[in-house]
Amino acid sequence: MNGAGLMVLEAVVLWIGSADGVTEGLGVADGAVAAVVAGLTITASASFAHDVYASVIAKGKSTPEKEMKVARRTVIVIGVFAI
Repeated sequence: MNGAGLMVLEAVVLWIGSADGVTEGLGVADGAVAAVVAGLTITASASFAHDVYASVIAKGKSTPEKEMKVARRTVIVIGVFAI
């Protein structure tokens, strides 16, 4: 690695975490929280689309494409309520 590339790498490391290492683990924690929230959102929307919409609202006459549309809309609704 040349000198310029090493300087960029050092700048990125300093930007991600502090030089003293105090906040170094916060980026990992933020990523873990975001991954958990994303997984729960996907699970909730898929469960609503399959269990509530397909079984109760559409009474078993839903197509996979329609369930996918309902799941996508459910993600938007969950996001709006979360904000």
